Amino acid sequence: MVLLIRFRLLIKPKSPIMLKNKLLKRSHVFMVVFFALAIAGCKKTDFTIATTSDANIADYLRNDPADFSDFYTIISRAGAAGYLNAYGAYTVFAPTNTAVKAWLLKKGKSSVNDIDSSVLRDVVRFHLIKDTLTTSVFTDGKLPNINVYGQFLTTSVGVSDGVAGYIINRQAKLLQGNIVTGNGIIHVIDQVLEPATLTLAQQLEQNSDYSIFTQALKETGYYDTLNTSNIIDTTRQWLTVIAQTDAVFKAIGIADYAALKAQYSNTGNPRDHADSLHLYIAYHILTGIKFLADIISAPSHTTLAPLEVVTAKLDNQTVLLNEDVFNGVTEPGIALDRTNSDYIATNGALHAATGNLQIKVRKPAAVYWDVADQPEIRQLVSVFRKPGQVAEFSDPAQFSGIKWQGGTIKYNVTATTSTDYYCYYDFLTWYMRTAVTQWVEFTTPFLVKGKYKVWICFRRARAQTIQVLVDDQPLSKLVDVSVYYPTTLDDDNAEATGVKRFVVTPSTNANHIGKLVGVVDIATSDRHKLKFVALTNESGSANTFNLDMVHFIPADQEQKWPRFQRDGTATYQ
Repeated sequence: MVLLIRFRLLIKPKSPIMLKNKLLKRSHVFMVVFFALAIAGCKKTDFTIATTSDANIADYLRNDPADFSDFYTIISRAGAAGYLNAYGAYTVFAPTNTAVKAWLLKKGKSSVNDIDSSVLRDVVRFHLIKDTLTTSVFTDGKLPNINVYGQFLTTSVGVSDGVAGYIINRQAKLLQGNIVTGNGIIHVIDQVLEPATLTLAQQLEQNSDYSIFTQALKETGYYDTLNTSNIIDTTRQWLTVIAQTDAVFKAIGIADYAALKAQYSNTGNPRDHADSLHLYIAYHILTGIKFLADIISAPSHTTLAPLEVVTAKLDNQTVLLNEDVFNGVTEPGIALDRTNSDYIATNGALHAATGNLQIKVRKPAAVYWDVADQPEIRQLVSVFRKPGQVAEFSDPAQFSGIKWQGGTIKYNVTATTSTDYYCYYDFLTWYMRTAVTQWVEFTTPFLVKGKYKVWICFRRARAQTIQVLVDDQPLSKLVDVSVYYPTTLDDDNAEATGVKRFVVTPSTNANHIGKLVGVVDIATSDRHKLKFVALTNESGSANTFNLDMVHFIPADQEQKWPRFQRDGTATYQ
């Protein structure tokens, strides 16, 4: 688009040479003279200023009739040529003439002019996004912005004739991307994209492979939940379904819905929200619209089952649900079937599980967490748990489970002859001061929902005071890093004062201390956030926070034992 800005100047005739000499001598007053002339003169002069020489989207398509005459006709008849030729920021997926003709043939029409204009408006709206999106944001999942029609478009990578390329919405190949125009981006595609027309419930019902799951949806009432359309009501909630085929059910001995009800319904009334079959189906429905790329981008996802989450991870190219490490043992997860996942409905996304996804019933269990055992540090094979080694980290982006503000974090491994007593000989240390490292946040190991006492286990240093938070909720007691362990007290009396020994040390050792910072209610079985916040600013090279372990122990269980040897062995009383 070319924007014309016209200045109308009334200028008295002057000698060009005189004007030039005056300009050379007094260039610093040029603007004053310019506007004075504008007011006093009488000769009209026009100036044209172009903000860009690029054609806008509609003009670009109109100027290439060999490829886009049909799509331009769609845009014109839809009444969109005006705004697609005006200022804005758009992304258009433009089907070629060949693509439009194939679409017309499928519709039984010979010309775009045979299609009702209301249908053409929806075609344009479905191919249009109000933002400029280049192929750099094309991932294995949905685009970051919804289209004007009200649905998300998806992108993936496919291979055709040995050549990899982008696939849009599982329908069209990207022929050419990132065509820059004056008001946005054009991506050329080989098919006309068509919106989803079925709800999640309807998609499942129309696929006979999901007959048992669909019947369970109806009996529990969740069919109605999944049968609303966000196109009709944009305030309705997007949802994601992890469905199970009849083959998956039969593999675990469930031949039909009656068998499923017999196994899971503990009340006989699946519509009862407390019924176990009701909860089982609710657990298969995630809040929000989540494609595979979204699922693996977060460690867990909330479900419609109250306070129950599904955990997620990527193992090579396999998306696994609920593969968790619990009490040091890896529990096998449920893989998603990539081929039959990432299907979009009018109100969400649909995926297929290859196994039986069910709520795991666990009792709260103690977690004795060695905070220095981070996957990124484990990869440093020449450093991890190698005596005398040190590694310093300045960028939180290096870690998946640690964030901090200010300063650096060091990983330290003591010599085997050291008089310090750390579990596995290693620990993390940083300057916990308001002027250096203001806060550090860790992602915890998997915690089963329940009530826990939280113990912070460290080597004492000089005066610092630290606030501890779990999931942004401050715990009741502060940590004074300068406090010594009360060696004159027996274990029970020490515990009564809120401290304990967490490592096996000589009885005279007062430097290594476990501090009770409070009791926390873990509402969901998941990984959680543990945050340390500096409250003071004591300086000095010895003023570090040397963190070894964190213990989450069920409030009704033994707190003082086990203690840990320096080689990591747990010692019980």
